[in-house]
Amino acid sequence: MADRAVDGLDRLAGSGLALTSFWQAATTWVRRVVPFDFFPCWYTLDTVSLLLTGHYNAQLPVADHEVPVITDYLEDRYDPATIHHLPTVSTTEQAAPGDPRRWSTYRSLLAAEDAEHELTALLRENSTCWGAVTLHRATANRPFDGEEVDFLARIAPLLARGTRRALRTAPASCSPRDEAPGVVLLDEHLDVVSATAEAERWMSGLPGGVDASTGRLPWSVLAVAARARRAAHGEKPADTRTASARVPSRSHGWVALHGSPLHGSPELRISVVLDSASPGSRRELLLRASGLSDREHEVAGLVTRGYSTREIARMLCLSPYTVQDHLKAVFAKTGVHSRRELISAGALAP
Repeated sequence: MADRAVDGLDRLAGSGLALTSFWQAATTWVRRVVPFDFFPCWYTLDTVSLLLTGHYNAQLPVADHEVPVITDYLEDRYDPATIHHLPTVSTTEQAAPGDPRRWSTYRSLLAAEDAEHELTALLRENSTCWGAVTLHRATANRPFDGEEVDFLARIAPLLARGTRRALRTAPASCSPRDEAPGVVLLDEHLDVVSATAEAERWMSGLPGGVDASTGRLPWSVLAVAARARRAAHGEKPADTRTASARVPSRSHGWVALHGSPLHGSPELRISVVLDSASPGSRRELLLRASGLSDREHEVAGLVTRGYSTREIARMLCLSPYTVQDHLKAVFAKTGVHSRRELISAGALAP
């Protein structure tokens, strides 16, 4: 059954399904080999900051009081400084990220939901992490075993590929540059103090949208604000560029979120600015989402910075012919036909 599931997921990953459709179909294949008691929690992460950009669970909505607990847990667990050292798959018995108090709070949340056994896989491909998936079993059931861990590690690259392909085509393009940036102001507890009308329009297209009945913000906005808050408390480097994420929007293409703690007030205030992602950022996302190898991505990045084939060959200790071969692969995977088109890809990408 495991081999059959791998073959099924391999075909599924190349089918070009939309993101939630892919995750729903993948869930069916995974369950045939690794039984679980609740629908999985699927997450997308920013490929650079590893901040949460989206969350999907078809059967178990997250309550308001659970949002900050889960956000803190993910912020501890997926740190850009340590992500490359993390195993692809881990269980609750193996993982203990960050501040023990926050980990204890998260474990208490699992116990309260009767889902204390957890199995998490990072969706990594070619050293790029696109997200994660978490499976749960009821407290009274057996923990996940070694064979199940090994199977999830085997299929994690396939789940990453399907997620990556879906994200490449997910955002719509609606001339986002015509809209002014938006600003959300939050307090220490990540509750909204004020927000511009533009911010509400930007947020309405993000995964999760804005829930007017509860005042809940999109997960991505909360994740960016949480990292800025930690920087203000000295728990993260003060470089606020790390409190940033690129998020696919239903109505604004790729949206850039930037969080910063504000100074000069007796109480901590955090601002989150929402704007269209820059051409360079969109180009970077296009390159990563096209499934380039690490070397192809390196060559493509140097081309977009204006280096010639001979210069790239010298910098990477390759022959010019090898550089050209890598470029041909880059053109084929990204759907462009020349260096000029590749350099312009940031303006063309959704």
